[in-house]
Amino acid sequence: MPTGEENRQAVFSWLNLFLKDQGLQFSRSGFKGGSNIGNHTVDEATGFWGNPQYSTNKPPRWLFNVDVAGVLPEAVLPAALQEIGIGASNTAQGDKAGLAVRILPLIKTGEGEFVGMSRSLLNFVERRCRVERYAALDAGAMNFSAFWR
Repeated sequence: MPTGEENRQAVFSWLNLFLKDQGLQFSRSGFKGGSNIGNHTVDEATGFWGNPQYSTNKPPRWLFNVDVAGVLPEAVLPAALQEIGIGASNTAQGDKAGLAVRILPLIKTGEGEFVGMSRSLLNFVERRCRVERYAALDAGAMNFSAFWR
């Protein structure tokens, strides 16, 4: 069975070939370093970058917080932000058709306590969310904006 990395590479390869035929390119931000975020740090008390002045200009990951304390997990931007930088791409050539970014979800485990999400924890939360979304759908609750905002 292919790994997540192999699946991701297969999708990127197909997309690059498809876009190349049309004179377009697809960019990726945050993929070169793998799980290494270099000199960027995360403040586990705030769920945001440890040094926002350093990390918000060209972030290596799209950072968001997942609060699992409620009935349904809720994903929100950190530090009460309304928007956040998600990556960087040089678009000067005018041929960019899209941008893929890596994400770094931080689980809110308590007031002022965040932990980085491991791949196994991410899979668990994804399964839990999927089950609860279907349960909400069965109950007639069609508004998922409260879940992923």
